[in-house]
Amino acid sequence: MKKFILKIILFFFILIITDFLIGKGLNLAYHHAISGNTARYDYIYSKTKEDILVLGSSRALDNFVPDTIEKYMNMSCYNCGESASGIMLCYPRLNIIKERYTPKIIIYDLYYEDLIQSLELRSLKTLKPYYNDKNVSEMYERIDPTLRLKMLSSLYKYNSEFIDYIADNIHHTNYFKKGQYVLGHTVSDRNVNVQSMESIKVDSVKLYYFEKLIKENKDKMSIYFTVSPSYKNKDGKLFKPIITICHKYNMPVFNHYSDTTFSSHYEYFMDPYHLNMTGAAKFTQTIAKEIADYRASVASYPYKHK
Repeated sequence: MKKFILKIILFFFILIITDFLIGKGLNLAYHHAISGNTARYDYIYSKTKEDILVLGSSRALDNFVPDTIEKYMNMSCYNCGESASGIMLCYPRLNIIKERYTPKIIIYDLYYEDLIQSLELRSLKTLKPYYNDKNVSEMYERIDPTLRLKMLSSLYKYNSEFIDYIADNIHHTNYFKKGQYVLGHTVSDRNVNVQSMESIKVDSVKLYYFEKLIKENKDKMSIYFTVSPSYKNKDGKLFKPIITICHKYNMPVFNHYSDTTFSSHYEYFMDPYHLNMTGAAKFTQTIAKEIADYRASVASYPYKHK
């Protein structure tokens, strides 16, 4: 009986040591990646120092060209957008960044991920290595309370992306430039059907965190909200709940969702919801000018914008 108990104890001891060592190895791979998503995530959370950060979903990731923003605003810029993500990722992501420094400007591109009623773990997977941060653990446990136990495993913090961690230490890829995804193509069919986003159910939890982001940061940095164009979409009622919150705190919103300068031109899109590089360059130039003009007007007439 004693031997059996000792074997069990030895088994769990080996399991814990193995978990610790593999977790440490993956942690090293994560922080030493030379390219790809892994290097980009490590840069966002550990190394960003730019004056301007872009936040939002894949539309932020694809549609905003940092070089163009830098040209028109004379400040450094990095794109921190993330596919299939919204406020549930952006809120803790910004808080992790703020533990190192406070950016001067946030450009936050709004989309349905900031509204739709679905608390999905997939949008938070890039935050698993930072679970010990209180903002991250709070967000995870709101979605899945059992994660408190799972995160005791060093391996679990890295298991969903470990193949990418290894590959991104071996192969040098050029998917990103200053954080922006740069491999877009053009919509092949100008008659492509566009799905309506106007009937989705709004998530009050996401609106809570969206308002929380504004309240906690509006006096520390300048925040500008944008809505990127969508091909053929003509009605932006979808964004009303978020825009209402922005207006409540006098936050500027530059809404181009149904701007026919873009939405009527298939040659600017790589799919109905994301601009290609040509469209992104044109759209970013428009947004950069609008923000620069807004900042100039606030500087000239500060009391007008209170």
